[in-house]
Amino acid sequence: MNVLFDAPQALLLAPALTIVVFFSHFKLYRIIYYKVYFFANPMVKVVKAKARRKRRLRTLVLKLVLALILALMAARPYVVVEKTVERDVNAEVTEILKAAKPAVVVVLDVSGSMGDAIPGGVKIDVAKKVIREFLKSVPGDVDLGFIAFNHEIVCFAPPGTNKSRLMEIVDSLKPDGGTMYTYPLSTALNALRPYRAFNVSCMIIFITDGLPADKGRYVTLLDEYREKSIPIYTVYIGGGADPGVQETIRIAEETGGKQYTAETASKLEEVFKEMAERASQIAVKAKASVRIVERIKEKVGFSWVLGLSAFLLYLLLCYLRHVESKLTF
Repeated sequence: MNVLFDAPQALLLAPALTIVVFFSHFKLYRIIYYKVYFFANPMVKVVKAKARRKRRLRTLVLKLVLALILALMAARPYVVVEKTVERDVNAEVTEILKAAKPAVVVVLDVSGSMGDAIPGGVKIDVAKKVIREFLKSVPGDVDLGFIAFNHEIVCFAPPGTNKSRLMEIVDSLKPDGGTMYTYPLSTALNALRPYRAFNVSCMIIFITDGLPADKGRYVTLLDEYREKSIPIYTVYIGGGADPGVQETIRIAEETGGKQYTAETASKLEEVFKEMAERASQIAVKAKASVRIVERIKEKVGFSWVLGLSAFLLYLLLCYLRHVESKLTF
């Protein structure tokens, strides 16, 4: 930490005051005291100093230190410190925050089992239908992303405003392959990290119908989701007694989201209507206020510390003078 000065030219007082202290200590004192005070002061006839004050090295050193402190105080020293502050700003104030819209990423399982039927239709067809309606109903000031997966990433569209492109991707999907959660959850997290860097609201809608083959691998990602406050709302398509239900409950609970089980096509439609409302709510919240964290530099002066030190040192010199002179008035 470097010490800087508002008035560095005042440091020139240090050698000047040093000269004054030496002259005063060895010359001026004797001239004034013996040649003027001794002959001119009538009290000398009444009160006689018991002993001539001894010039001690410690007194000289204290005077020199006092002179140095006064010079430093006149130079107004300060240090620059960095600190982290949080502040709320209107999202429309700066261009960078205008671009940082809230984001929603829809993650859809397109494994082979999504070709099975549920009451009201085939899983994949019902899911594609409700996702299209969801995309239409979400406000335009929300960035929308989409990930389709099975045992790998089938397609990925990063968050943006091109709804037409997302609908084309959704329409092209077909069920095939196995089920692994690590790849889609990792991809979604990477897409949303920049949003959370500006503390912009985000959420993930995770739709699946089966247990993952990588159960022991993906769970480590949930810690970062929780730390970055990115909730995952899970939707399990299938019966409530399926083993995959508990897996989706765990994901939702550990990230601050909510779990839904859709056994029928109509239930899945209800769930996505609620998801559309949630997406609209984060859009309003993000537009009203955004909290940003930034590091700022602050100038901290400490002239007052030097002033207090100089005062205490002066009192010490007065005390020593009193002890050496033995005068009580």
